[in-house]
Amino acid sequence: MTNQIKIKPFLPSDPPLVWIAFLALTIFVLGLTACFAADNHLIRIRLYGTQSELVSVELLTRDNTRLAERSVTVSGKTELSFAVDLADSQRNIVVVVARTGESHRDLLLSAVQVDSSYQSGRQLGLCRGMPLQGEDLVVRSRTEVPVSIPSRRPARPKDAPIDPDSYRRYGSNGRPVVFFGDSLAAGVGSCAETNKPAALLAEALGGREIVAAGISGETSSEVLQRIQQFPLDSTTLLVFWAGRNNYLNKRIVIDDLKELIKTHRNTIILSVVPPPASDDKSREQLRLDINELNGAIISSFPDNFLDISKDLDPADYWNPTHLTDSGYRKVIERLERLISARAY
Repeated sequence: MTNQIKIKPFLPSDPPLVWIAFLALTIFVLGLTACFAADNHLIRIRLYGTQSELVSVELLTRDNTRLAERSVTVSGKTELSFAVDLADSQRNIVVVVARTGESHRDLLLSAVQVDSSYQSGRQLGLCRGMPLQGEDLVVRSRTEVPVSIPSRRPARPKDAPIDPDSYRRYGSNGRPVVFFGDSLAAGVGSCAETNKPAALLAEALGGREIVAAGISGETSSEVLQRIQQFPLDSTTLLVFWAGRNNYLNKRIVIDDLKELIKTHRNTIILSVVPPPASDDKSREQLRLDINELNGAIISSFPDNFLDISKDLDPADYWNPTHLTDSGYRKVIERLERLISARAY
């Protein structure tokens, strides 16, 4: 008679408590890892030197942990790119620029840009040798520039409404002015929060409340959609500065403005900023196309249109699309004169 050996399964049908605890711990650890996973950010740094010079550039956390380091010979305009992984707790870093040799000429840290994909178009330090967050960007031996890394958030769906209370406000006096637009209305190219168009307008109007509703990358149609979601009454002054991102669709821009004026006549339309005159054929064509669009806007809305590009000089441009602090200030000076003259 053959003995039959019965093998007891290793895992019974009802798992013991130790396996349940192990499984729960595994899930917890995986969840914790996901929460603290680092985001990858692309940081671009532009340097400008009047003569060839070797410098070192470091990216540090606030606790002086080195994220990246590179030495580069700066001659004219030089750009460095760093891809760094940052956890949510590392939202503030420091860019350190140090000279490795002696020089009698100034070296400018002309721009620090963090990513380019955020819906608010955050770009930091887009200035030419101007102060950034209280730091002197003229490098004489060692300069530390604080940079705030925005927390990565899911992009807002194009058709998703925005809470009107989420827009930043400057000033608190009088009837509010609502400033809608694209990256120009958001002040891309300015060096400080106080030099954003909405902030400058609040200052120029004696502390009047200004709602800053500029979002980079939006077309005139997308800006119009946000305006239609915003609670406006007939007495609210609306400033509209958009059309640069769909300037080739002239008919669509005009139709968007017709729809806007039909429902809200108390609107000032700022001209789309053309690039400065250039020998470059493509840039010159761009300038002609935008001037053509502005001509169509003023023909259709002569009582609402304000040409803000007349006083701009080449030095007022940060790039062919955006302005520097001086450029934004000139725009707001013209806008303030019109608002005051018409007693809006």
